[in-house]
Amino acid sequence: MRYLFIFIVHFLLIGPVSAQKTMNKQWSSEGLNVLQIRSDEVYNIKLYSHDEPEIRMSIYVEGESNESVVLEVKKRGDTLSLETAYSPYFEAYNDKLAAHKVIAIEMVVFVPSHIGVDLEARLASVDTYGPFNSLFVQLDQGNGIFNDFAGNGKLMARLGFIELWARDSVSGKAKSIFGKAINELPEGGQFQVEAESRHGNVTLKSSQ
Repeated sequence: MRYLFIFIVHFLLIGPVSAQKTMNKQWSSEGLNVLQIRSDEVYNIKLYSHDEPEIRMSIYVEGESNESVVLEVKKRGDTLSLETAYSPYFEAYNDKLAAHKVIAIEMVVFVPSHIGVDLEARLASVDTYGPFNSLFVQLDQGNGIFNDFAGNGKLMARLGFIELWARDSVSGKAKSIFGKAINELPEGGQFQVEAESRHGNVTLKSSQ
């Protein structure tokens, strides 16, 4: 049976602050095949593959003004979806620029290696570590660095560069429209990766 649950976490920073605020969440991966992440606010996303059954996420927010960060979590069928946003009711007091005064918003996620990841981000740069069942990444302004990767993947960036360091089981295709494309991965691998950037360089190399 397909089902849906939604809950929203409000992460409120009150007043001018300099200390880092942290939000931690955890979900069981039982019955899940896909983790979907959508964000227009986060500046850096780190994904770690691990052998534990839980999906663990931490969000770190550091700012100089009032901020409200919302995490919306949905589960539909075999997909868990995480989406960040600023609270729709947030309104800065006497400061139209306050919403832009966040120093940093970082998301760190530990994902079981059997889970595929589908990630789209407007601002964020992405770093991944280890193998994933599958990996789809679409970035607008950020860069993508993929370390010790294994699995099938499609990696896309508009402004940023892509660097992939893959295990020997991975073959790939590299394409850049206005930058340079370097592909040093072997042919005939068990897994296939397609990597493309419009303006940035694309580099695919073996990690071994």
